[in-house]
Amino acid sequence: MTETLPCLVRIGDNVKKYKLFILDKDEISIGRSEDVTYCIMSGMISRCHVFIKKTEGVWTIKDNKSLNGVFINGKKLDSQNATTLNDGDVIQLGVRNTGDKQEFIYRFSMSAKVKRARRESDDSVSCKPVKKRFCPDNVDGSEGDSKMKEFQERLEEMQKILKEKELEHVRMKEALEKEKEEKVNQGKLLDDLKEKEVQLKSELQIKQVEMQTERKELEKKMHEELETQLKEREKGLIEKLRVQQDSLMTEKTKVEESLKQEMEKALEEKNKQLEIELTQQRDKLEKVIASKELEQKVLESQLNETKAENIKTKEAMLSAREDVLNNFKDLMEVELQCSICSELFIQSTSLNCSHSFCALCIEQWMAVKKECPICRAPITSHMRSIVLDSYIDKMVEQLDDDMRLRRKELVTTRKEEQKKIDAKKVTAGGSGRGRARGRGRGRGRNTSRRAAASPATPSRRPIVISDEEEESDDYDDDVDGDNVREGDRSTDSDDSEDDTDSEGSNISGDPDAYYGGYGRCYSCGRSGHWANGCPDS
Repeated sequence: MTETLPCLVRIGDNVKKYKLFILDKDEISIGRSEDVTYCIMSGMISRCHVFIKKTEGVWTIKDNKSLNGVFINGKKLDSQNATTLNDGDVIQLGVRNTGDKQEFIYRFSMSAKVKRARRESDDSVSCKPVKKRFCPDNVDGSEGDSKMKEFQERLEEMQKILKEKELEHVRMKEALEKEKEEKVNQGKLLDDLKEKEVQLKSELQIKQVEMQTERKELEKKMHEELETQLKEREKGLIEKLRVQQDSLMTEKTKVEESLKQEMEKALEEKNKQLEIELTQQRDKLEKVIASKELEQKVLESQLNETKAENIKTKEAMLSAREDVLNNFKDLMEVELQCSICSELFIQSTSLNCSHSFCALCIEQWMAVKKECPICRAPITSHMRSIVLDSYIDKMVEQLDDDMRLRRKELVTTRKEEQKKIDAKKVTAGGSGRGRARGRGRGRGRNTSRRAAASPATPSRRPIVISDEEEESDDYDDDVDGDNVREGDRSTDSDDSEDDTDSEGSNISGDPDAYYGGYGRCYSCGRSGHWANGCPDS
């Protein structure tokens, strides 16, 4: 008889033992103990390793604090929380003793076709299914007989446990019936209580109406009595007031006459004293006013002096600030100036000889010569100096608006020139790869060396020599290599002669311009001064 039931199917190489665990109950336990639903005789499995439960049609799995743990899809479960099982999940029970693959790996299937033997009754348990469930592995010889005896003993114990559970089930049913009866009785009592509440509410409403009527009658009586008492009191008080008013009027006239006489005398005396005091105070006030006027004049003069001093100090501060900014600007132009374009570094690039130049300037210079423009050392590497760029940008922010605008314009123009050069390189590189072949490239290097040996023209902008002529020339592969080497040697000798000639010419420049004592002028190519103090410019 085949049925579609949820089950655990073992996967892996050695799947003869413990191949299938059918989940035909709402709660199933797996472990090494005899009391569990499915027994796995392995040292890596705990006595009660894992619980699998079904609640409201959803299967969940929970690790029972096992020693080697439970893994679902490679993740270890938390022993305190239950996790839901989905169709196709891979469950690993424990780990293997050796370092090979895991031993007990199962795949959870919600609807698998399983052949099941029919049971004769619910109370009687046959030996064959229990044998398959608790010990699915086949054992030969005397060991098999001993294990069969053990399994029979376990079956007897399981039958006893089942009978005890059935008795408990009967007890639970009786308890549930009692609870149902109690609930019915409680419902009846609640209905009676509700009826009593309705009656009491109606009686309370009637009593409240009666109390309100009685209260209104009492209030009316109290109002009438109070009104009569108040009227009587008012009459007595009015009579007393009349008598008191008459006596007070007589006393008032007497007191007024006596007060008038005393006031006239006191006023005469006070007027005399006040006149004397007024004259004294007038004299004092005149003296105080005169002294205050003098103080005001002194303070006004001091204010004028302080204002003039403040104006002078502000002017001095402004002039000092301008001097500091000018000195700072001169220092920046001297120390942070590119010796090729005579401008502050734009995208400063440091060479292997630690001299710095603008990125575009040194790139154009390296197209002509592969040596430092200042110390004539061969250029082997160059690197951007981001710290120097940020320092220059921060310092330029402290300068005036004209310098900042000029700096922005220079940066934008340099970026545009750099884009144009990059575009030319891309186009030239694509056309030149197919043309220049073999030994013909040596001749292109000779032409660049001859151009580098020519004297520099006095100019503020860097010299740019395009490589189009070098790339456009096509040379045959039959050119003799010895002739090319001789041409290289001749150009090298020319360069060395030009260097010795330029080193011999040492001319001092403008004395007010800064010169560090090394390198040459970019404008005229002679030593002894830099481009900012060149006598030819």
